[in-house]
Amino acid sequence: HGDFNEQNIIVQCEPDEESKPKDDREYHVYGIIDFGDSQDSCLVFEIAIAIMYMMVESHYVDPLLVGGHVLAGYLSEVSLNEYERDALKTLIAGRFAQSLTMGEYTYSQDPGNEYVLVCAKNGWPRLQRLWNTPKEKLYAMWNEIIQSYAQKD
Repeated sequence: HGDFNEQNIIVQCEPDEESKPKDDREYHVYGIIDFGDSQDSCLVFEIAIAIMYMMVESHYVDPLLVGGHVLAGYLSEVSLNEYERDALKTLIAGRFAQSLTMGEYTYSQDPGNEYVLVCAKNGWPRLQRLWNTPKEKLYAMWNEIIQSYAQKD
């Protein structure tokens, strides 16, 4: 897909959840749209992109911990080798840098296009926090989360 972000994921609320307050509802992925960035590439890029965008949009879970939750689901279906897992922090940071820089540049060329700044509000501080967290500490937190999902099964 190449652009797995919150604006390209269609979710649907379960009918019995509609009477609950919006933040308490349970949603399920219903579809994915916008295949304009699709390419034949390494799957590790796909998960890095998804983690980055989920970090930007996370309002209830510590953004640094989001990667563990996303990986828990991803790894239940797809495996990553040790080199791919080791590269995740750098790949996520790279996507942050790419998205934030391109957003700023595009906005400078077209100031009416505020959509390109969606990532900027939370993105810069979250990139800095990600980058300043030692990789070993980050991966240890993620692995603990991944293991907690395995224990639920």
